[in-house]
Amino acid sequence: MAGGNQRRTYRPTQRRRGTIYLLVLSTALLVTILGLSALTASRVQARGSEGTNDFVQARLHAFSALELGRQWIASDSNWRTTRPNGVWAANVPIGSGSFTLSGTDPDGLPLSDDSGQPLVLSAIGAQGAARYQLQVTLVPKSKGLTCLGVSLHAGSSMSVNTATLIATKQVVGAMTSVTASSSNLYCDVEAGTTITGGVYWGKRTPGVTPRTMPNTTTVFDYYLAHGTAIDIATIPTSGGVPTIQNKLISPGISPFGTGLVNPSGIYVIDCKGADLRFQRCRIVGTLVVLNVGTCRVLADVLWDPAVSNLPSLLVRGNFQDDTDRTNTLSESTASCNFNPSHTPYQGTFDTDTADTYPDIINGLVYATGNVSTTSVPEFNGVVIANTCVSIGGSVKFTYQSTFLDNPPPGFEGEKVMVVSPGTWRQLVN
Repeated sequence: MAGGNQRRTYRPTQRRRGTIYLLVLSTALLVTILGLSALTASRVQARGSEGTNDFVQARLHAFSALELGRQWIASDSNWRTTRPNGVWAANVPIGSGSFTLSGTDPDGLPLSDDSGQPLVLSAIGAQGAARYQLQVTLVPKSKGLTCLGVSLHAGSSMSVNTATLIATKQVVGAMTSVTASSSNLYCDVEAGTTITGGVYWGKRTPGVTPRTMPNTTTVFDYYLAHGTAIDIATIPTSGGVPTIQNKLISPGISPFGTGLVNPSGIYVIDCKGADLRFQRCRIVGTLVVLNVGTCRVLADVLWDPAVSNLPSLLVRGNFQDDTDRTNTLSESTASCNFNPSHTPYQGTFDTDTADTYPDIINGLVYATGNVSTTSVPEFNGVVIANTCVSIGGSVKFTYQSTFLDNPPPGFEGEKVMVVSPGTWRQLVN
């Protein structure tokens, strides 16, 4: 209508278009930012992963260096001279990295001045920008003489006559020959030359490398220096032969002489050319028998070392065992309490004389002369004769690796360097 009021209608099309454009632009910007953030995070993660891998590789290089150092030591008996105190190898390539290895005396002294000193091995492994330092301490440990690695060993020859030798899944042997006659050997047998006769139920190995043996002179040194002497004149005789019978000998008691006790149970008897016999005894200790014709165990004897890796019996002369493992050591027969409070048996002690015990020698037995057996003896450990072994009767051996793993004085071979427990550690600058 002319001259009348007209209503204006506003259309929001342009405004909506502008708003949508802004939203699209904002969304695109957000997507771009998120994409860039993800890419940056991925790159940071990749760099972090690369750094972690380098660190792991550096650690492996350091460990490899220490293992190489241990190998160098094991393969060179003169390593203390050929590899002096300080850096042994510097910046040696390994893979795509490198290592540096050092060996030092903990007191800063020359490595060659004392073979009993520990060694500190230190290594630095490098990979990229990563470095890892690792250290370990090695200490010398004596290996046992190889004769300690078998149940029975003869420094010369072994003969088995009308006998049964039982050492199932174990080894007996001789430096030269093993000869059997009318006998069964239920064991593996080795010899430096030949193995003949008899019936062998185990593996036979002739021509083996001779096993290392103790020095017949120095093998007694430690025990003479730390032992307590028993005068042969104080030992009663039986049939004119000094005989230890119906007795208990241990670190807590010596029946010969007042106050003659030894904390390690090491007792030394100089027989001055006479024989010496044992029967109906319990012995917990190391007996060192010198200048004896024959040291003979007659019957009913239970024998153990007082210190687990020390010998039970050392004989400068010959040793013969006539015991019978089917018998028992009886307190009532011997009129002796064999397990008083100071010497319990398997943790048990009492004051009566009503107990019985097995007839067996446990531990290491060594003789500079011959070793012979009759009857039905049993050994749980290692028996070594410097010369010949003669087996009769039915003998049972059970091998114990205690003496090879932790050799007693006089039976130690070459020293090897082993890791001191608890000394592996990372060094941080």
